[in-house]
Amino acid sequence: MKMKIAGLALLILLILTSTFTFASDPIDTWYWRSAFPDPEITFKGVVYGNGLFVAVGNGIASSPDGITWTSRVSGDDGSMQFYGVAFGNSTFAAVGSSGLVMISGDGLTWNSADPGTSNSLYAVTFGNNIFIAVGWNGTIRTSSNGTEWSSAVSDTTNMLDGITFGNSTFIIVGQGGTILSSSDGTTWNSKTSGTNNLLYAAAYGSGKFVVTGLGGTILTSPTGETWTPQTSNTSNQLYAVTFGNSLFVVTGQSGDIFTSSNGETWTPTSAGVSELFYGIIYSNGIFVAVGGNAKIITSSDGNIWTERTSGRNTTNLSTIAYINNAFISVAPDSTFTSPDGVLWTVTTDNNVNNDYVTGLAYGSGKFVVTAGEQAINVENYSNTIFTSSDGVTWADNTPEAGTRFLYNITYGNGLFVAVGRDGEILTSPNGETWTDRDPGTTETFRAIAYGNNTFVAVGNSGLVYTSPDGMEPWTSSDSGTGKDLLAITFGGGVFAAVGTDGTIITSGDGITWTDRTSEINSWLNGITYGNNTFVAVGRDGIILTSSDGEIWTERDSGSSSSWLNSVIYSGDSFVIVGDQGDIVQSASTSAEQTYSISGKVTLNGNGFSGVIIIAGSKSDVTDIDGNFSIDDLPAGSYTVTPSKSGYTFSPGSQPINITNSNQTGIDFTAAIKKGIIIISPSDGESFTAGEKNTIRWTVSSKMHHFVIEYSVNGGKKWKKIAKSVTGKKTSYEWSVPKSNTAKTNCKIRITGFKTAKKKTYMSTSKVFTIEPL
Repeated sequence: MKMKIAGLALLILLILTSTFTFASDPIDTWYWRSAFPDPEITFKGVVYGNGLFVAVGNGIASSPDGITWTSRVSGDDGSMQFYGVAFGNSTFAAVGSSGLVMISGDGLTWNSADPGTSNSLYAVTFGNNIFIAVGWNGTIRTSSNGTEWSSAVSDTTNMLDGITFGNSTFIIVGQGGTILSSSDGTTWNSKTSGTNNLLYAAAYGSGKFVVTGLGGTILTSPTGETWTPQTSNTSNQLYAVTFGNSLFVVTGQSGDIFTSSNGETWTPTSAGVSELFYGIIYSNGIFVAVGGNAKIITSSDGNIWTERTSGRNTTNLSTIAYINNAFISVAPDSTFTSPDGVLWTVTTDNNVNNDYVTGLAYGSGKFVVTAGEQAINVENYSNTIFTSSDGVTWADNTPEAGTRFLYNITYGNGLFVAVGRDGEILTSPNGETWTDRDPGTTETFRAIAYGNNTFVAVGNSGLVYTSPDGMEPWTSSDSGTGKDLLAITFGGGVFAAVGTDGTIITSGDGITWTDRTSEINSWLNGITYGNNTFVAVGRDGIILTSSDGEIWTERDSGSSSSWLNSVIYSGDSFVIVGDQGDIVQSASTSAEQTYSISGKVTLNGNGFSGVIIIAGSKSDVTDIDGNFSIDDLPAGSYTVTPSKSGYTFSPGSQPINITNSNQTGIDFTAAIKKGIIIISPSDGESFTAGEKNTIRWTVSSKMHHFVIEYSVNGGKKWKKIAKSVTGKKTSYEWSVPKSNTAKTNCKIRITGFKTAKKKTYMSTSKVFTIEPL
């Protein structure tokens, strides 16, 4: 236990996954977990799919019911800033700043995808079997699976902020009153909104579209063609809108909520929380709205709202144990449990209503915790002992005479032993009946451990006492240090104690001690032993490990500001708990060795990008040079298969047997099935005006010649680049026309002639840009 301190902000730096990948040393890899969303998260969007609500912002959280939420991903400095999320084709797709896209099949494990743009994407929806994401500078990207994205032309440079799908129509809204509509997600038409205000969001329901925006703007349209302004009776921003349960519900700033059955007459209500709510969804019989400071509210009718999260900055976790195949951490009023260290359940009102929980032990079929009142150095302190048979329901079993402040408890040799201030030592065979023991000192004990048939208690100013049975007598030993010792464990035949200023001492018998060098000055608050390894944790996110207790290595926890208190080993991983609900987990120590399969795909002798390579349940997509690498594969037999629409591959697949090494040089050659496919310029590529740029293509059969054209108006008018390119060629050097104007969206069209006059194939490229001089 430690001094009471001000709250620290949790920095969740790593993607949280429900499975681990192999590392050469698992304790080099640490994952930050959390039972609640970080209060510093601002949620921007929310969706429901696959039995799960998923909220995104500068982090990701999920919930099966909209009520109980678990953090999944967070960024420490806004580097993972999401603005929108959608679900379709069994896939979640979240979009955000600087072209950030992440996809997930279950809402728990997330993987990056490349949308082919670095522009920020502010919204995404799914409809008509495609995802459509929109964003900065008129950006529109489409995808059928969330992995491979294509560009669509918006013919606007305005920021696009919202999108919805309904009545077989996509509607995009954005800056300057922009409204675009499309039936297929590819061809977009601008509509007159009648306002210059920024429009944030759109929804469809009850036969009409509803759009919301700046200054209380609400617009409605039955088809998306003609728009009618409606009166909201507010000048506040209206950030989000949804339809469900025969009701439109709009959310905005200051906790404003408006409801309407027809989109025309609006009734104000309140979230009960003065917060900005940026996203809202109706699904599974409930409205869920998300916003700033990790606020999430729910309602069954759109009128009465209940707050579901308020952050976790008051939940300090000081103890953790692994009992009956589950992790358990007990805090004031809350019990945290997890079967795997990844997914955590919080049970509130556990009857442990003290200021602190200082110790946790298990024995004789019972959990026992020590809990105290008041700050540690205040004279008015008291202590309580609680017991539980299930870790959920707790009973007060404090001795009638009361106790001094207890810092720690352990179980060994059929006995609970608790230690604390002023030389306090209590023992109990069952956690219910306690006996006060006299160690012969009034110094403060801070921790106790049992091992090698000996109880060892440590404390302030290097205090060390030992006892063979935990009762009496207790014998003083010289620790060789004057530092406060805050935690102790036994493992590998060695006692190891840690404390202030990076102090570490070890002993084989608890009597003779050796000072060890940690190379740090931070407090070390907790220590455990497992998998032939000591792990010590402390202030400033410190994690130290040692195989023998003598030589210690500092590990990167991913945070330099967190106060870590206690650590335990489960047989598969180490789990650490700390202040503000910090939960940190190592990679699996039992994960098997994994390997990779890598190679290259070529087309016409050049690297071929965008080919999906599958091996077992794993896959990768070839990069711009045609290279791929499928990682994290256990030893075994695999069939490696390439795939891309419109192409055949040689060989069609390759059998690979992994024994004890990575497999390289697994190469494939691609060929077009039928017709012409333009390889370059590719989707999102840029050519420079006034310079030579190479147009490349492939064709399925021999041609007499090719005609190459370009268009700068979406294909309405085409200009010749080359009237007759010999059929033996599959590339052409184009001198791009000079231009000093703004960058231009462009398309290339190639027509193949089987004979001098017989058109056989025609292909049009995706949109690319011509950059001005």
